[in-house]
Amino acid sequence: MIKIEQAEVDSETGDCMRASIASILDADLMAVPHFTRTCEHRWFTVMYYFFISYGYKYSGIWYPVEGRRKLLKKHSIDGFYLASVNSKTYDKEIGITHMVVIDADFNVAHDPHPDKKWQGENLLGDENFNSVYLFRKMGDIDRQYWHYL
Repeated sequence: MIKIEQAEVDSETGDCMRASIASILDADLMAVPHFTRTCEHRWFTVMYYFFISYGYKYSGIWYPVEGRRKLLKKHSIDGFYLASVNSKTYDKEIGITHMVVIDADFNVAHDPHPDKKWQGENLLGDENFNSVYLFRKMGDIDRQYWHYL
């Protein structure tokens, strides 16, 4: 993973998601679309196909529930996951979320925000931890299917 900082820090137009995705894919920040801004209501669909172009298939969202304390390695990108947390920069009442990169033990491996307020923290049991985006490496059957679309 190449740790890339977000270029835009703003409660409405920040690009923490883009920087986190670029980091786990070892991609240049400018090679990753600013999904939520440029694609508006279709951002998730565009992100879905973007990951396919890198050989990964979206496999769901994992929500932290008591008793479920393990992330499956096969749903990671080289052992890393995208995690949504509440922002530590903006007022909690506003409901602004922030994306970071975590490892299988729920440690924040990379916080793309310049102030790094989440860096190194363990999210397990943290009330500010919202969800984890899961992806898995596409196999031969997946590639054959997507080839015809």
